[in-house]
Amino acid sequence: MINSSSFDDNIAREKGRLLAAQAIAHNPEQKRRVEEMFGKEYVKQRLPEAYRSGFGRILDRIFPFTLKRLG
Repeated sequence: MINSSSFDDNIAREKGRLLAAQAIAHNPEQKRRVEEMFGKEYVKQRLPEAYRSGFGRILDRIFPFTLKRLG
């Protein structure tokens, strides 16, 4: 039997990873900063979707909401 909290954690982790990929796919300046911080090869391995054309538009249909900073 699968632990439900572990399963939920995995879903949240993947969703966060995809949102990060979407953010850098849409913003060239942010992509540049992330690549400078971690290295382009690491970012390409960790977030390959960010380098695929059309990825951001597809993800917008899957998660049709905007993240807003609270506070």
